[in-house]
Amino acid sequence: MVFDYTLVCTTYNDSDSIIPFLKNIEKQTRLPSEVVIADGGSKDDTVKIIKDYNDKSELKIKLVYGKRLNIAQGYNEAIKNTEAEVIAVAGVGNFYSTDFFEKLYSTMSETGAEIVYSPISGQENTDFQTAYNSIFLGGKNGLTFSCPSNHGSLVKKSVFEKMGLFYENFWYAGEDSEFYQRCQKAGIKIALNNEARVFWDTPHTWKEFLRQREVYTVGGMQRLGYTLLRQSLTSFMKVFAVFFIILLALFKLWILFGISAILYAAYLIKAACTSTALSFLIKITTPFLSVYYILKNFRFMKTKYRVDLEKYPVK
Repeated sequence: MVFDYTLVCTTYNDSDSIIPFLKNIEKQTRLPSEVVIADGGSKDDTVKIIKDYNDKSELKIKLVYGKRLNIAQGYNEAIKNTEAEVIAVAGVGNFYSTDFFEKLYSTMSETGAEIVYSPISGQENTDFQTAYNSIFLGGKNGLTFSCPSNHGSLVKKSVFEKMGLFYENFWYAGEDSEFYQRCQKAGIKIALNNEARVFWDTPHTWKEFLRQREVYTVGGMQRLGYTLLRQSLTSFMKVFAVFFIILLALFKLWILFGISAILYAAYLIKAACTSTALSFLIKITTPFLSVYYILKNFRFMKTKYRVDLEKYPVK
């Protein structure tokens, strides 16, 4: 099978991860005709490393750099510098099965889809990653999300011409969810290849996890507004109610609550036995974190921060 595609990605202070990423791309059964990398203004040696590697790599690398770019702006700059009619959207830090893009292209050809994506698995380099993956990515089996993401998708360039590019006014992230959901609503044909697999470099530590939760929460606020608040409060109240019942039982206020607490404690013990203690902690803290970060960043509920494609077109 002969096909032509350009791979796009962004970098920002990725001096430790850019070479492993490029070496992974070099192992693809079908290489991209070009790799366009948009650097967001790295302060480390990322740009120099890419330039040096380009001299000896079998990949044809085009580097766009020189100004500060957020994630969406980086992807958009890279897309504008592509020549092929099919674009592979990838993320530095992720690893891809060796036939990843070939499989996606095969599905694109067979189905006539304009966008193709795969399930996502998590890398397991630390205990925290293993625990995180068990909660958010279905463990070792990976998880199929309801829409594509920039972790790894194949997109016809005509889609960007019809739909516009990634929305650039996010505080940090959220551009891929907004774009692919926009495509779904517009009736763009999207297909899934269950055999290809991307391995996401999920948070390694609590610190990275907390940062990710805040970034995701703010992105959700900009996309969903008060809908996210209602969803987060619902999840929060479910967990809060459990602790409240247990507290009442401890103080022997009501026998009924005490019985409820014992029954729910048994449920929690059963859940803990089916996962690691770390997974359990991540699971019960996530609803609290969502509400906390909404309150901390409540200014992003204002209309001026919401996604507004009419005010900020992405052509």
